[in-house]
Amino acid sequence: MSLSSQHYLKKLDFDLIKNKIAALSSFYISKELSLSFNPSDKFNEVKNLQLETYQCRELLINKGYLNCSEIDDSLSNILIRIEKNGLLTSSEVLVVKFFLNVLSEFKNLFINQNKKFTLLENIAKEVPDLDHVIVKINEAIGENGFILDGPNNNLNNIRRKISDSYKKVIGDLDSIIESSIGKEIIQDQVVLVRGDRLVLSVKSGMGYKLPGILHGASKSGSTQFIEPFESVENCNTWREYLEEENREINRILSDISNLIYENLDDINIAISIISKYDFIQSRALYSENISGIIVDTIEDWEESTSGQTNLLKIINARHPLLKEGVVPLSIHLKKDTPVLLISGPNAGGKTIALKTIGLLVLMNQYGINIPVAEGSTLPFFKSILVDLGDDQGIESSMSTYSAHLESISGIFKKAKSKSLVLLDEIGSNTDPEEGSALAKAILKNLSSGNIVTIATTHHKAVMIYAENDQRIVNASVQFDESTLKPTYKLKQGEMGQSNAIDLAIKKGFPDKVVRNAKGFLNSQDEDLKIYIKDLINLKQLYEKKISKISEEKNEINLIKNEINEQIKYLISNKNQMINSIRDELLGRKKRAIKKLELELKKFTDKEDDLVTKESIKNIKKDILSKNLDDFDFVKNLNKENIKIGDYVELGELKLVGNVINEVDQNGDVDINVNGVRMKINISRAKKVKSGKTFTSSVNFDFSPKLEDYVLDIRGQRVENALIQVSDFLDLAVRDGFEFIKVIHGGGSGALKNSIRNECIKNSLVKSIEPNLDHYNADIATVIYLK
Repeated sequence: MSLSSQHYLKKLDFDLIKNKIAALSSFYISKELSLSFNPSDKFNEVKNLQLETYQCRELLINKGYLNCSEIDDSLSNILIRIEKNGLLTSSEVLVVKFFLNVLSEFKNLFINQNKKFTLLENIAKEVPDLDHVIVKINEAIGENGFILDGPNNNLNNIRRKISDSYKKVIGDLDSIIESSIGKEIIQDQVVLVRGDRLVLSVKSGMGYKLPGILHGASKSGSTQFIEPFESVENCNTWREYLEEENREINRILSDISNLIYENLDDINIAISIISKYDFIQSRALYSENISGIIVDTIEDWEESTSGQTNLLKIINARHPLLKEGVVPLSIHLKKDTPVLLISGPNAGGKTIALKTIGLLVLMNQYGINIPVAEGSTLPFFKSILVDLGDDQGIESSMSTYSAHLESISGIFKKAKSKSLVLLDEIGSNTDPEEGSALAKAILKNLSSGNIVTIATTHHKAVMIYAENDQRIVNASVQFDESTLKPTYKLKQGEMGQSNAIDLAIKKGFPDKVVRNAKGFLNSQDEDLKIYIKDLINLKQLYEKKISKISEEKNEINLIKNEINEQIKYLISNKNQMINSIRDELLGRKKRAIKKLELELKKFTDKEDDLVTKESIKNIKKDILSKNLDDFDFVKNLNKENIKIGDYVELGELKLVGNVINEVDQNGDVDINVNGVRMKINISRAKKVKSGKTFTSSVNFDFSPKLEDYVLDIRGQRVENALIQVSDFLDLAVRDGFEFIKVIHGGGSGALKNSIRNECIKNSLVKSIEPNLDHYNADIATVIYLK
């Protein structure tokens, strides 16, 4: 079954989510699309929908909002008329033009984006080129719908003739108005339009004094409208030119209508693309409003995959339709526990939790980034089956319980692999004993079929059954016993308490009624309540111990991995380490010689200190005779009798391993440290009794050489940045760089000034100079080294 069942969608309030998306849509067609579109049951489509939404959120920040609200909803009807070879009016052409302008704005969103928004750019690539249609419309029609004079029409000439002929008619009529007879018979001394003719208003009974054509009278009969014979010919000429203008306008509109008709297929494609993008944009806006994120959606969760044990993991989920103050919901189901049973007091949030899970799944597969915390995962579902609320029918005489049974029976028929089943108050509205038995059987059937199921219940027997079934996890909505109010927090791994009698006390029930109620509870009920509380406490203690053991195990594994990585690094960089030490010793040797030479120079002019001078020369000669390359490590072997199987400690590393072969002629021996074979010189080893390994830090800097001379510290605090620059200077000097470049950005200048002040004081620095970008902004500093 697909995810298109409107019955189930409405049960979970997903129709309200659709309404919110439609309200954010600015294009009337995308409003319809958002309401008709259903959560997808195709995994790849879900991934694309989610990525489209996320990319559009980024695009909204970078490029802004595409507003389609001014596209008139008459566009569809206009295009239907075009399809039937209809002639458009200028205002209708402008409706088409406005849509094409929006299309151009859409294409402009992706200029110079360098494939940042791949999915959206692929949509934009499908947009047909309709710019030539816009050009033709702009040449012919102004913004107010007026048909423009142009090189491709005769309107300029015709309109000049209209103006000239109109002036002649007005001249004829004005001369009559100004005449003596006119002053006698004219009612209003203005030229009027009657129908399509220019007339004068003549006083009633005076028409005989103005020969002409009568075009009617006023309602009162006091005025007659007469076109004088002497203006008829000029008026006819004026009307002819107006008709000629109208024919030319119709020809122009016909040409444009034909142009739109010729591009009708492309226009319809463009409408489909804009409506799709506006739908994506509305999902992006809503996802931003609810602070949604993309979650990892698992496709083949029903199959065993190596390393993947999480099935459904929701962290700090918020119901998107509830107002502020909602308590976040967290749930974690693994593959071997596909069923969650939620219990707890009435009005404690069990049904809200149930709806939240279902709603988040629907939103995810509809393409909305959902309001959860990072690290959340959801399975991919092909169907959601819901038994929620009261479906009893008066006409069918169906009770609430019968309605539930019929609904669950339908769920059994439809539930398959990759189905999510949501059952509210399972086993309720009937005899508690039989209802509990049926509820346990339903859960057993669903769990054995590996159907992901979230159910709620009040039955203790069902909770205890779930506690003993390894494929079902109990959870409870928490209840504050001090205030006797629900906290709406969901605690996984616990059975809930109804606290019905305690609530009755709070609501003011008479003491006698409360005592009787407690008396009706048999001893088994009380024992069961105590047992459940003890079980919850014991389980919490057990979980804390398990958690602590797990943390300690993780810490041990981290230490072990760190040691192994250090050993591997030392082995792989052995030669580099030896060379570094040799270079250091040679450097010290050279510095000692230089110091001696300086001392010798002091005694050059002293004749009486020949003995001292000769002594220093002998020291220099002795130092120069020492050749590190000829140093015989074999002669300096550890004098202890080290043999195969002995444990030895490696000098400064404090790593302990056992000897696995004899010492060779070079004084090298292989040892086993935590399963890693190492070759060391025996002079660095010390025999120990225990095989216990101690950890310590390495005293020498054997880090890899710098790969780049650039250090980017933009956005860092001054204190941290100074430390980074100092360390980078040390490494640069060590690796022989002549200069480095520190990018600190512009900003207020505090970071830049601090870096430069410190560098000037640094003994490793020869000089500094600003490094400007192509806008001449002082964003970096070049530091030359000594």
